[in-house]
Amino acid sequence: MGKIDIIYGTIMMILSVVFFVMTFSFPQESSGIHPRAFPRFVIISTFILSMILIVQGFLKLKKDRTEEKKPPLSRKTILRIAALAIGGMVYTLLVGRIGYVIATPLLIALTMVLFEERRWLRVVTVSVLTTVIMYYLFRGIFRVPLPRSIFW
Repeated sequence: MGKIDIIYGTIMMILSVVFFVMTFSFPQESSGIHPRAFPRFVIISTFILSMILIVQGFLKLKKDRTEEKKPPLSRKTILRIAALAIGGMVYTLLVGRIGYVIATPLLIALTMVLFEERRWLRVVTVSVLTTVIMYYLFRGIFRVPLPRSIFW
């Protein structure tokens, strides 16, 4: 696992540098937030997270040399991941029809339930609050149009 983290981290770091250089070709904007601001924020964040992934990879390599091999993923975990992937595909199909505000909490709740969160109050609270925060962040601050529903 450590080698894969190092490889992916390195690939993502290289891509981050390439994409950062590409932002210099973005058009100039004199009012509001510059078109380069959000892409550069994401790119720099990706670069930093890639560095962290590489460090974690080296630490895993060091740890793996001292520990015995772990068993492969359990069938239950593989089914959870498959269900989450299917949920993500259904989300992308539905979000345009039923809207971001309705589809997103459903996906978040599905994720929490799949990974064994059984306290329904917490599932509902986290799903709704996360959706509201993300809606405000993307719609209000970044001015990204999100799919609207018939209710919102």
